[in-house]
Amino acid sequence: MTRKILTAILLLAVIIPAVAQTQPAQTQPDEQSMRILDKLEQAGEKHPTIEADVLHDVFMRLSGDREVRQGRVAYQRQTPENPSRFYIRFDTLQQGAGRRLEDKVEYAFDGGMWLTEIKHRLKKVTRYQVARQGQQIEPLRLGKGPFPLPFGQKSEDMLEHFDVSTRPSAPGDPADTDFLKLLTKPQHKDNINFVWMEMWVDRDSGLPTKIRCEETASKNIVTVTFSNTRTGAAVDTGLFSITPPRGWQIEVVPLDK
Repeated sequence: MTRKILTAILLLAVIIPAVAQTQPAQTQPDEQSMRILDKLEQAGEKHPTIEADVLHDVFMRLSGDREVRQGRVAYQRQTPENPSRFYIRFDTLQQGAGRRLEDKVEYAFDGGMWLTEIKHRLKKVTRYQVARQGQQIEPLRLGKGPFPLPFGQKSEDMLEHFDVSTRPSAPGDPADTDFLKLLTKPQHKDNINFVWMEMWVDRDSGLPTKIRCEETASKNIVTVTFSNTRTGAAVDTGLFSITPPRGWQIEVVPLDK
């Protein structure tokens, strides 16, 4: 997948392919870090749906360029009736000090085999296969699929992949949040596309309000801010399997490509 696909999905936190190997013993973090991890896990279990406005800021350290997109994200937790699904819509793009322009880009994961990317300006649709026909996967669980989310991850999975720490509140932190830092463990550095990640977790809802990380390959600093978060509301299920207008260019990327 392209870098833009990866950074778009990163606004929902991390990109990790499946890990199928024996894992070493986990290192327990301090008590406060564990409380924050547990709060994240409990929040994901509590809320069947989550919607939020999103600001996605990519600072390209090697070139000094910056790309900022604004949009909306919707997430539906797995239930006995439905798989885990998500939808991301970016409405605007600002590059560097330039003007904010309309540039609609959508990403939809249907909970099964396909991630769909729609670039409206180019009238182009790309469908990425993420599972085989009939394959049972856990696509949104850390270490089990390609799209892990910061909503409802199990504490044990987080500890398996990262060294976790916290610190007291500092100037500039979002109000009423707890800070969490994740350092990718050496044995997982080839499977995880960031060196470190910082998360600010709302004390009331237990959901992330801000995420920042350093991408391993590009060295880009990606900052994602969530606002106007709404939980438990009905989500239009049509978002997860969006249909493009007729006549647009369509590309299908098989799983092994």
